[in-house]
Amino acid sequence: MIPPSAQHHAPPSITLSSFELLPTETLANILHVTADACGLTALLALASTSYRLHQVYLVHRSALNTSALDTTYGRIDDIIQLATHNASQEPHIRRNVPPSAALERDIIHFGKTASRWENIYPFKKWPGKHSINRRLLTDHERRRLRRAIYRIWLYDMAYHNPHFSRYTRRMLQVQTKRQQLLQGWSTSELTEVVDVQRIFRRVLAVNVCPSNGRVEKKVQARYGQEYALNLFFSSEGASRLQPTQIAYLGGHTHYQHQPQTRNSRYLSNAQHDPGEEGFGDDVRYAQPQRTCQTKYSYSHSHYYKIADMLKLDPAQILHLYTSTFTKAEVEAYVYTSTSTCNNGIYINPDWFYDNGETFGESVYQCLGSRHVSIQDFELDLGEGRTGIATNPEC
Repeated sequence: MIPPSAQHHAPPSITLSSFELLPTETLANILHVTADACGLTALLALASTSYRLHQVYLVHRSALNTSALDTTYGRIDDIIQLATHNASQEPHIRRNVPPSAALERDIIHFGKTASRWENIYPFKKWPGKHSINRRLLTDHERRRLRRAIYRIWLYDMAYHNPHFSRYTRRMLQVQTKRQQLLQGWSTSELTEVVDVQRIFRRVLAVNVCPSNGRVEKKVQARYGQEYALNLFFSSEGASRLQPTQIAYLGGHTHYQHQPQTRNSRYLSNAQHDPGEEGFGDDVRYAQPQRTCQTKYSYSHSHYYKIADMLKLDPAQILHLYTSTFTKAEVEAYVYTSTSTCNNGIYINPDWFYDNGETFGESVYQCLGSRHVSIQDFELDLGEGRTGIATNPEC
């Protein structure tokens, strides 16, 4: 018989009641560590396990939520710059605001959009034959991706709006304002933002607004070359919709014969012609057209259509990517998103069309002022040596 002194005694189990006997400072430290390491969801789950933990959480709620939001959706400083931006203050000026419930809601709104791009980025960064390099992003890369999204979103909010028409893009005063925002970012941070914009461009050009050439290639693969040669593409590319058309599409987005998937836009039947889905000719086929102002217009070029679409913010591009499946739906959403609604009538957004994005031009001007080689900048980014995520061999 084993004497009682030699018997193995199991360590006492830690129960919730014994956990609540810990000092308040210790419980607060546990909540802070959870917020820093695991984010908002884990923090709220832990704070909901007992009455005492919830009371400690309420005492330190502002600091805990700020830390948890930075871990989940950060970099939080850039979200605050975005959430507090208004036309009365220049976007490059740093703004310090006290925490509030309204600010936290805005942070979550912007953060959820950026988080959804984390899953899209690897597929668009390494498409097709480059998929051999495709991988998941690390936590550090995800954080840098979110930061770049917030920064390009701030630029879109500040300089891609009706106050900046095509006639102001070359004004020295406007160019100086744009430079003031970009000068606050390092060259490596500019590279990350440019990398994100290229992802947006690829999403728009391939999935949202395919060119006539891409539509023809898809139809040829599905039905054969003979059928693809008989496609009729609209000479106007992305047409300007009238308010009556917008009202109809807004209430009948998914009518009976509407394709329900993005690949269905290439189907040919009695109700749908795939030639209607093209957004313009590829840039190498675009011919300049003489206008009444004795200037040349490339309005039929797919390249310039995408340049217009890049003025949309990340949330709008994400909506187009996930929720629109036809050219009509894309045009209706863009029209209503960029127009001013007056008594139910949408005013044509002249500032948006034929007025490409200015971010790329501003980046090159900023790099030129720093004496950075544009050719090396583009080469390193194109070969995956720089950007949010680099290629494994680099």
